[in-house]
Amino acid sequence: MVLFATVSEKASYGLDSLGKWNLDYYAIGLLCGIAMGIVSVFLSTKLALRDGVIVVAMVLTGAALVGVAQSVSPSIYEGGWILPSNASTADRLALVTGIAGVHGTIAVSYTFAALNLLRFFLDRRPIKKMAVSATVAEITSILANLYETRPLPMAATNLSSSMTSLERIAVLIGRGFPKMAPASAEMGRRAMEDRCQQAAFAVREYQTWVALPGYDTNRDLTVKLVALLGAICHLELNSLPTPSSEFSVQAGKSKVALNTLRTIAVGILPLAVTLALKWSKLLPPAPLDSFVILISTLWALVYLMILLDPLFSARVSVFKDFVSVFRGGSGGNRSRP
Repeated sequence: MVLFATVSEKASYGLDSLGKWNLDYYAIGLLCGIAMGIVSVFLSTKLALRDGVIVVAMVLTGAALVGVAQSVSPSIYEGGWILPSNASTADRLALVTGIAGVHGTIAVSYTFAALNLLRFFLDRRPIKKMAVSATVAEITSILANLYETRPLPMAATNLSSSMTSLERIAVLIGRGFPKMAPASAEMGRRAMEDRCQQAAFAVREYQTWVALPGYDTNRDLTVKLVALLGAICHLELNSLPTPSSEFSVQAGKSKVALNTLRTIAVGILPLAVTLALKWSKLLPPAPLDSFVILISTLWALVYLMILLDPLFSARVSVFKDFVSVFRGGSGGNRSRP
């Protein structure tokens, strides 16, 4: 996608007008942009940061690079990003810096948009077709982690995967199970939705047990999960767990509302920054500015999809699982997230 944007940009100006120096420095800028995309994925994986945080940071970094480059050599950008063959070293560095900022923004945005779209299509299958089997798989994954460290609390290396599995269980129960009821049975479907939402809040309470374990947490959580597993396998939805109090349900709803607002903010921020840069004339000339605006719009649409399907934003990253394969074989013996 980055290559497509670059080729389209060069074709619009014409290869003859760009000249050899421009071709060389556009190639360098493209490599810098791809490097920014790789670095952003590495930071997201290594630091366990949210994708939205990385994207916003890299978009702001790219915009800052363009702004700095334009201030150093404004004549290049006023002339259509064309560099003469006898240009000074400062002009060449300014052109590379500006192109790196633009291509970096494109690379980062496309990378995370593609990863999230891939995650969406992979993660939405269980919620529609395999809600029960997917939930059973997540429960058995946590039970395996608990069995490894019994009777002591869960090992620190398994905390992240177990909390992620609990979140997926909550989403599958809250959103996947009600889909098993026929659409024509409105009253029954509504009752199932209410009961499954209560069970989802109860499962999320178990995340506190995992995060702040006590001496009996291993045993108590095992008992709860085995009971949950039995209720799901027998489809006894009335036997699903209930939250400890009404306060926890209200707190859970408040958390959902805050997460929704945060998702909206992260979704529209890149587009708002891009439009602000276009208004201040810091974006490169057409057609590349249209690509940047398009990318920001696509990013906003991706986060709209997150709002429409909560499983989209589950803390399961296909790319992170792929990266773990190359970490000394650790991906083969760790629990499935």
